[in-house]
Amino acid sequence: MRQVNDTQEIHCAFLMGKSRLTPLKAIIIPSLELMAAVLSAKLGMMLREELESLDKETYWIESTTVIKYINNNKAHFQTYVANRVQVIRDLTEVNQWKYVDTKENPADDASHAMEIHNFLEQPRWITGPEFLWKPGIEWPECPRTVKEVGDHDLAIKTTHSTIIEQNDLLKHLEYFSQWSRVKKVVAWL
Repeated sequence: MRQVNDTQEIHCAFLMGKSRLTPLKAIIIPSLELMAAVLSAKLGMMLREELESLDKETYWIESTTVIKYINNNKAHFQTYVANRVQVIRDLTEVNQWKYVDTKENPADDASHAMEIHNFLEQPRWITGPEFLWKPGIEWPECPRTVKEVGDHDLAIKTTHSTIIEQNDLLKHLEYFSQWSRVKKVVAWL
């Protein structure tokens, strides 16, 4: 939680943290980052309900891929990605998601293997990253290279279309011996 008093003094304090283990089944990194974003949105909702006096919320994430997914308004995603992006969008606003560089991300302290003495020496888990202690205009910006989700992204749903000209339609329908099979195939297409 970041607080700014009347004299513009800033104080940051640790409220809550949650970390999960990676599933045994191999999952690609963008999916793990997307799961972390969903977890952040759910924690944010819980804190919003418990702390009724929050002015605004900001969600920090180091995955530019997830930022692209959240900002996307054009592409249709595979079901896994679409469902998680929808949860994020239901619980938060798009403009609440900000980019944080890996070097400044305190969440990495919990998710990466770290010896306890190193963890205790780094105060950023409790106090937050250094940039939070500065005015908002000095916060990190999302890299300019982050653009819209491209067609090459594996999360994009691919669609196939078949065009059948009217003259060929009868030839295709004659292939079937039962009307019920024709209906099933047409419905499937």
